Amino acid sequence: MRHHDPHHPTWLRTLLPVLFAVNVALLLFFLAFDYQLIFHSDSAIKNLLAQEIVETHRFFPPDWTYVNKDLWVLYGQALVLPLLAFMPNGYSAHAVATALSAALVLTSGWLLTRMLGASRTATWVALLVLSSGLSLSMAEHIYGQSAYEVMFWLGVLLLYGYWAHLQPGARHGAGVLVAAMAVVVCWSNPQRALVFYLLPLLAAAWALRNAGRASGAAHPPLRHGRTVRLFLLASVAGMALYGYTMHGAHNASAVNHVVWRDLQGMGSNLLSMFRGVLLVLDGLPQPDSRVTTAEGLYAMVRLLAAAAALYLVPRALLRMLGDAAPGRLFCATFVGTALALNLLPLLTTSLTDPNNPDSIRYLTPSLLSMLVIFAVATVDTADTWAVRRRAGVLTLAVLATSAPTSYLFPYVQTYGMPTTRLASTAETRVMAFLRQQGLRYGYATFWHAGKITVLSDHAVRIRPVEIVNGMPTPSHWLSSRRWYTPGYYQGPTFLLLRKGDPAVDTAALAARLGTRVRVLAFEDWQIAVFDVNLANLPAWPAALGPVRIP
Repeated sequence: MRHHDPHHPTWLRTLLPVLFAVNVALLLFFLAFDYQLIFHSDSAIKNLLAQEIVETHRFFPPDWTYVNKDLWVLYGQALVLPLLAFMPNGYSAHAVATALSAALVLTSGWLLTRMLGASRTATWVALLVLSSGLSLSMAEHIYGQSAYEVMFWLGVLLLYGYWAHLQPGARHGAGVLVAAMAVVVCWSNPQRALVFYLLPLLAAAWALRNAGRASGAAHPPLRHGRTVRLFLLASVAGMALYGYTMHGAHNASAVNHVVWRDLQGMGSNLLSMFRGVLLVLDGLPQPDSRVTTAEGLYAMVRLLAAAAALYLVPRALLRMLGDAAPGRLFCATFVGTALALNLLPLLTTSLTDPNNPDSIRYLTPSLLSMLVIFAVATVDTADTWAVRRRAGVLTLAVLATSAPTSYLFPYVQTYGMPTTRLASTAETRVMAFLRQQGLRYGYATFWHAGKITVLSDHAVRIRPVEIVNGMPTPSHWLSSRRWYTPGYYQGPTFLLLRKGDPAVDTAALAARLGTRVRVLAFEDWQIAVFDVNLANLPAWPAALGPVRIP
């Protein structure tokens, strides 16, 4: 049941949609222009896999190497694919695909507020927070790279389908939605699905049924039983599809041996998580930056808001766990269970890098859901302590107005306003130089290869390699084994190296290939050009074994 909001002033209800439109406009600017300045090869993977699907006519290309046993079923490549029918596979396709994914994030946020029974004002506030980006780090995770936000909207769609199917007189569409989402998440990775979706949803269904029995207002048992049977059957079907698909797939593992931390290590993990939350909420001031400046004062406001959120957001979740409203209990149990199941290994095992707060990205789906819950609880629920309510409102105000600093910082810092479709960066300049030299196919280290390939609309294709003992070797990490075969491309190829990359003996490399080499220099890049494909190196077929993390 939706809460009414007559106590919210008319001017506020008029202003919130306007602010949301501003946030969305800034988000689209970020995706179309700003993000290209921090675009990287991890972000480019969706385009590369989509291209491989087009070329092989297989949704799961047989030569593709996945990572950590994650099959890409409904991820970014699925949004890029239809775009390739009428546009080149470059940054524009990436921007449109991420905009579509952003729309799914905001739609899922709206569906979550519906399950929570939020008032119209609370719904707009929640959407403002989601659309604000929160920080450059969070905006990159949920909108730019377009990875963990997929897990957010998959989870919400699954939750909403289950909730809708429980309702008396539910339509067939609800059953189709819950079955489809269960198949997708289990087909992608059953182990990950168990932690992020299956156990949290079963816990939420159990809590809802028990609460209904206690109050005498439960949904009919048949509806509960039928819904959970549909969910479990679809999950088993997804797991079966995963086993069948993964049987013929290549996989590289980034996490080989997860071990327990000692007490000191667990404390380091906790500190890393704490830093990570402050980072994604833009609550970490730049070290050694001045306090008595406009930027310094704003950094203090962000720090205070992030610190307040560390207390207020979990408290809002705990309050909803005791809420009598079925939708709130259902959503809060799902989110709380998913958070606990993910937080436990992050705090107690080697899964967390104590020196890298970026490990917080694993909690992105739960954090987004918790922020929606926090917004609804603050706006629609009267707090017995007025100070706490005001603190919640002020914290929401700071978070909801994060868009300018989240979305504009890289471009304003570097260029001001855009003048061309692609900004002039080191990668776009060397890309133009390669095209000017007539070079179409080559190799580089992971962080250069995919990025330049996509920025060039695949006009210059660069494949990732590792430099081992002064020689390039294929990097089978989110890449296709076809790329490293002599027959894939015939003609001159190049090896692109940037200052700071491991050194390569180009003369010895040319001798092994039995060809000549010419070396070009451009800014801080070195381009070694060979008359034949580097894939003719005798050692490359043997490199199809174990891989190393780039």
